This record gives sequence, structure tokens and C-alpha cells, in this order.
Amino acid sequence: MMSKSHPSMSPDLSEAEASTQLPGWLEPETVDYGRYGLLQPPFSLSTDPSFMYLSDGHKMGLSKVSYMIQKRQGLSVILGAIGAGKTMSGAWLYRRYQQLGNHRVAFLEEAQLPLTDRRSSLPFLRRVAAEFDLKRPRSISDQMGVLRSFMVSSFRERQNVVLIIDEAQKLYGSHLELIRQMLNFESRGAGKLLQVVLIGTPELRTVLSNEPTLESRVAVHAYLDALTREDTGSLIGFRLMVAGRRESLFTPAAVDDIYLISSGVPRQICALGQLALIEAHTRDANLIDRPLVRQVVDAYYPHLADRLRGEEL
Repeated sequence: MMSKSHPSMSPDLSEAEASTQLPGWLEPETVDYGRYGLLQPPFSLSTDPSFMYLSDGHKMGLSKVSYMIQKRQGLSVILGAIGAGKTMSGAWLYRRYQQLGNHRVAFLEEAQLPLTDRRSSLPFLRRVAAEFDLKRPRSISDQMGVLRSFMVSSFRERQNVVLIIDEAQKLYGSHLELIRQMLNFESRGAGKLLQVVLIGTPELRTVLSNEPTLESRVAVHAYLDALTREDTGSLIGFRLMVAGRRESLFTPAAVDDIYLISSGVPRQICALGQLALIEAHTRDANLIDRPLVRQVVDAYYPHLADRLRGEEL
């Protein structure tokens, strides 16, 4: 049985982020997934593009970005709220272009960005160079020269160079200026030598508005909206299928409640799904129904319980 207490919250996390954390004693490894026909945890919050469910909205946004990459249009922007699937989208694009074979692609996540110093222009360029396995000289001009030579040679070899940057709203103006300069590298009549995808929260639009010369180069803005009720059920079913289970595990009423509590935010859907699966295992339940989901909500999301008002138990 669950205790009526919240998981501990790190002071560095917002409530929205912290509420997706599992308590230490509820690690996914404690569940016998085989009992449910699962080969692995279906609702892990780690970034594995194999588990990315593409809603119609996500398909449309990623299709626009992919088109701009293929047409060498330079700069694309992906925006989404916390938990909307931004990092997963970046990982999905990274894997897609790695697998195509005629692209050289790098994916910079937040932990790889030099964000400790606003003057960190050279460390930023060196980080980009490292992702492409290039030499890293100790001056900005020399590093830009190395990157330009790499892009030119890649173009001659019919390779498209793609740089994906997650949490781009945290970049400094000096970083964005370097991106603008790299986007100046192009082949006359054949498009940009570098394709850049900036991924971030809606704050990224404000950041870019402060850099008008870069903002004017954005070829497309893609938005990752919250999922619908139908997509919430499809995401749950898709993740269960990837993890090994073909049959339904959640009742329609359980999915209804998960949608209402999560507001269709993928990360929250997965956090609720994982907690419900753990509770089902604890109770020796074969299906996850509405009463079981309500137990999870009472224990971990009591501040969101008002969203279920009017829903019959």
C-alpha cells in the first residue's frame, strides 16, 4: 500500500519537474516486468528515442524541421513546455540523421554546454568541434577555421552537417552570435553548409528576439503541444508495445484520469504510468484501473486531485 506522502523534492527543481521524480524506494527495478509481459520498463523518463510516440502534432513539427534540414535552410527552432518531449525530439532527430548515412550530426544536451561563463565563446566552439571529432585549437578564429573546413569538405563529400542543441534558451548572446557566424557558411546556390536545430522552452523566443540578426534566419518554428486524450492512450499503448506487451494494461477510465492529471504532458503521463505500474505490482493486480490510479494521485499528486472532480469512480 502507498503512504500518503510526496516524493522528496530537490530545491533546484520546479514543482512540475519534481513531481515526476520517483522516491528512492520505488525504483523501476523493483517491479517484476515479466509478469506483465514486459521486457523492460515502459515508462522510463530517460531519453530513449525508441520509446518516442509521435502524435500528429509532433509528426508535423518534426516533418517541418526535417524538410528544412534536407533543403539546407540553416536554422530551425523547436519549442515546447517542460515535459513536452523536447529532449526526446532532439534524440529522435539525432538518431534519424545518424542512420541516414549522408549526414554528420551532433547533439548537444544541457550538460555538455559551457554555461558557467557568459564569455565562454571558445569553450562553446570547442564543444561543438569535439562532438564532430575535430581538432580544437586555442583561438576562436582558428576554431572557426577548422569548423568551416570541416563543413566545406563535408559538402564536397555530399554530407549534410547537422547541429542539434537542447535547452537552447540557456545559451548566451555570445554563443548565439557564433551560431549566426557559422550559418554564414554556405555554398552559392546550394544552401547552408550547417543545419542548426535549437530546442528550448518558449523562453527561447524571447532570447532570439534579443538577437534579431539570428532570429531573422529562422526557417521554421515547430511547437510541441500537449497531447489529446486519444494521444495519451496511444502513447501508453505504444510504450507498452515497445517494452514487449501487446495487450491493453490500462482501462479506458484509468487513461482518462491520467490524461486529466497530466494535462497531456508526456513526461507526466510516463511518471503516472510508472507509479501506477509499481502500485499494480504491489497490489498483485493484473490490470490498472481508475481506483488504482486514484491511489497514485492521492499519494503523489494531491495538489492536482481537483482535476478529477466530476469524474465518477
